[in-house]
Amino acid sequence: MQHNYSDPEKAPPKYNGYDSDPHSGDEDLSGSYEDSNSSDESNSLNSDVENGEEDEIGDYDTQEGENSYLVRSSSGSEFLLPLDEMNEEELESLLHELETNAQQGSQLFDNFHNCSVNPHTYVDTSPMEGNEDEMPGNLVNSRNPACHQRQKHSTQARHRSYALKSPHPSLPFLEMLSYFCIFMMMTSYSLYKFYIFGQKNMVYLPLSSSFGSILGRQRDDSDIEWYVWPPLLLPYVPYILLHSLAASLVRKYAHRHLCALYISWSVLVIYSVLGSVGLILCLAVPSLVFTVLLTRNKQMLWVAWCLILLLFNIEPVTSRLEQLMAPIAEGDYKVSVMVAWIILRSLSYALETCDADPENNLPLSRQLLTLFAYCLYLPFLFTGPYMPYVEFMTGLNASYIPWSLKRLGLLILQLGRFSLWALVANFLLHHFYAHSLHWSPQLVIRMDSWAMGGFLYFLICFFIIKYVVLYGFPGVIASIEGFNAPPPPKCVIFIWRFSQLWRDFDHGLYLFMTRHIYLPWVTGSARGLMTKLQGTALVFTFVYVWHGVNPQVMMWSGINFCGIIMENCTDSIAAKPAYHEWETRVFSPTMRRRFHALLSVLLLMPSVIALSIFLTSLDNASTIGIRVFMTGFPVVTLTLTFFLYCLAQISIEMHSWKVRRGDKSVKVK
Repeated sequence: MQHNYSDPEKAPPKYNGYDSDPHSGDEDLSGSYEDSNSSDESNSLNSDVENGEEDEIGDYDTQEGENSYLVRSSSGSEFLLPLDEMNEEELESLLHELETNAQQGSQLFDNFHNCSVNPHTYVDTSPMEGNEDEMPGNLVNSRNPACHQRQKHSTQARHRSYALKSPHPSLPFLEMLSYFCIFMMMTSYSLYKFYIFGQKNMVYLPLSSSFGSILGRQRDDSDIEWYVWPPLLLPYVPYILLHSLAASLVRKYAHRHLCALYISWSVLVIYSVLGSVGLILCLAVPSLVFTVLLTRNKQMLWVAWCLILLLFNIEPVTSRLEQLMAPIAEGDYKVSVMVAWIILRSLSYALETCDADPENNLPLSRQLLTLFAYCLYLPFLFTGPYMPYVEFMTGLNASYIPWSLKRLGLLILQLGRFSLWALVANFLLHHFYAHSLHWSPQLVIRMDSWAMGGFLYFLICFFIIKYVVLYGFPGVIASIEGFNAPPPPKCVIFIWRFSQLWRDFDHGLYLFMTRHIYLPWVTGSARGLMTKLQGTALVFTFVYVWHGVNPQVMMWSGINFCGIIMENCTDSIAAKPAYHEWETRVFSPTMRRRFHALLSVLLLMPSVIALSIFLTSLDNASTIGIRVFMTGFPVVTLTLTFFLYCLAQISIEMHSWKVRRGDKSVKVK
């Protein structure tokens, strides 16, 4: 738990990841990057306004004072602003007000006369020892927690009425019940038809009896992620738990050695899993990024990141890597995934350090120690999720948390929760053989339309369950020490806006893209539609390079980019007073909701095609597209349209219900 101290003298000593002694009184302006932009909420990639309201962000518990971002205005000034309730128009207005008041030396808000405003040039907002009079002028207020609290509450008060607007009106109970029943019947029947198809054709599929069986049934092991990671990591669970317990003891009695423990323990595990070649690669990547970091040039860092990722995707390198890792089962895949996570964390560290220590004043040994501790942190080493560097430093600086029966019970409950989902995933793989159809496109062509719908629906559901397990377990293990990991994916089946998938599935990656790609672009230059289009294009270019440079990922990223642009355009049109007046005149509130649900089908349809490309092969995705829009027209096309319409109505109702009950995880649309 974080505390606010108005007097730095009374603040407890904090380990900054660099100091050899956590109790030292030496000031370190950038070793402890504990700024409030470690928030779990941030501006949406699609932050346009629809009827004056912003998109929802996600379901996360945030503490007071943690919902801020370091924002650079067009004039070059930097401000630490709470962005959890703001759209771009409000952000621009507030930045203008802040710059005006800062230039005039006036107060930001009349009601808080003790809180002056200065541009922030450092990310660090943790308490510092020493005299405030001796601090640089632009750091005095940034280290005044009470000032930050008043700034946050003042800005939130300006948007409180915005957050309390009414959600979509409720439809008649029987109508909503019919939507729900039709949705459940259609999904159940399609899954049943797919199950029957799989049982009839299982002799043609590459199934396996490995890793146990359920009542003698064969299992589909074609999903590479589920095939590799759970069996690999299961024997290491005792060592990972022991790592967390040892780290808790070191945190309590020898905090300054925590980074050294992280590095040494992870090196041993990497060597055990990947051998010497894998270990060298995992250590070489952050070393290369650190070398480029010495230039303090963000453009060069991005170029280095792209080159390293591309290097692992070009044919001569992949073939050589496969040869070197041949003695280890799936060794080339394992090292490629681990390197991808390590380079993402390396980039996060480097970009934050460029802002916090632009003059490279910190000793190199301190920087290297923290970099390797962050990149090799064991719970997130293999499968993620990505934790922002500022969040990692917040957890690293945190004090030892004593154990209690309540905390132990919550830990066991969370471990049991994700263990149950792992059992569900294994059960499904013994009964539904969707992934093995990636290599049998001739069978997909023979499916009837209902079985094909069940095939795609199962792939989406299993994808969610898989990452709930792969992200959930590391987050629980990290919480033993007090780290606040990004939450596991939310169910993205019930979405009615295209951009919800990007906010709710991998929130850690979403935070990275928002903080380091989208926001710097749209807030650092002239704001407008073209700027936002460019920022979105940069985000999906990152998505393309991150997930793998191949035609399948390129098509998936391109469709998602077009979907976000379509959503932006519809939001812009909906925000026009003339359109709003026309819609209000023509439709009643309930009819307006039905109209919005029908329009959302136009966005959900490309989302279905994009998911078919990403979750299966291009051949199978082509077969699905031809069936929906050509050979199955109009029956299959209209059936899918009605199914998506029911899904949109259920999603809108769930969203409205969360808003009505005061759920802070959603924002009104």
